[in-house]
Formats: sequence, structure tokens, C-alpha cells
Amino acid sequence: MNNTLINERRLFIEKKLLAEGEIKVAELSELFNVSSETIRKDLMFLEEKGIAKKGYGGAVVVNDLLEPSFKEKYAKNKEEKTEIAKAALDFL
Repeated sequence: MNNTLINERRLFIEKKLLAEGEIKVAELSELFNVSSETIRKDLMFLEEKGIAKKGYGGAVVVNDLLEPSFKEKYAKNKEEKTEIAKAALDFL
């Protein structure tokens, strides 16, 4: 198979995994019209890169790469954000 197609498929899978947090082998196999074994090899490649953690029937993104939720971001450094907002009001 053409290495360009493999790389494009793996890049798509990587982006989808990072965006959604998890992916399923069956879904990807159908999407790309390839065998589940091909997708498993792609997931092994992403696991070796430190992006994915393979599991039964799919993979999840490595926790360090997950974007924190809005709620987590909102709660983090709340006091500092409040002080910055107060200081910004002085300029208005």
C-alpha cells in the first residue's frame, strides 16, 4: 500500500482521537474500508508515539494529551483571573 495513504489515515485517526478522546476499531475500519487488523496496526503505531492507549475494541488518548474541560479551566487559578479582570477594569 502507498505510504502516503497510510500516513494520511494515521494522521486522520490521530486527530480524531485527540478531538474525541476515544475511537473504535470497527468504526475506523468501516470508514476507511480496511480490515480491523490494519486499524489495530495504526493504533499500535499511535501507541508507540505516546498518543494512544489501546484497549478492547479501540483506543483512548493518553491522559497527558487531553485538553482540560471548560469547567476545569474555569476553576483553575480563579483568584488570579479575578485579580487580572479587576486590574483590566482600571484601563476602561
